[in-house]
Amino acid sequence: MIFYLFAIFVVLPLVELTLLLWIGSVTDWRFTLLLVIATGAIGSYLVRRQGVKALQRVQAELRQGSLPAESLADSALIFVAGLLLITPGLITDLLGISLLIPLCRRWYKRRALEWLKSRVQFTSLRQSWTGAAAASHTSQIVDSYVVEDTPDHKLPDGKPPH
Repeated sequence: MIFYLFAIFVVLPLVELTLLLWIGSVTDWRFTLLLVIATGAIGSYLVRRQGVKALQRVQAELRQGSLPAESLADSALIFVAGLLLITPGLITDLLGISLLIPLCRRWYKRRALEWLKSRVQFTSLRQSWTGAAAASHTSQIVDSYVVEDTPDHKLPDGKPPH
């Protein structure tokens, strides 16, 4: 974890600065400045436009009574794109703009879901009706749905719960 934090907060800014200085030495400092401003402006326009569309999709799905999981994932990635675009630098701007391209965003979502499936397992301990701890059960993420592996619980009178 420390390695990733070091890479994000030390290495990435140094690479960004080196790239900007190199572009400035190869071209002109005005071009470099214009490039940073242009990527930020284009990105902020796209974030606003796609963010509104994603919000409208979430609201429409909620009105229909369905769970807006896909739209919420898109909204989260659009938010991350906005964060990347307000960070000065070309690498973060290009990564942020790539998150705004629907085809790329689907690829990122697929990779994130695969990573989640390989690393996350939910375990919980439920309370029975008498207050004593019931058997532990696990849940697993399968295609963005949580599948619970629970034993059959019965009420003290022998009837299954509702």
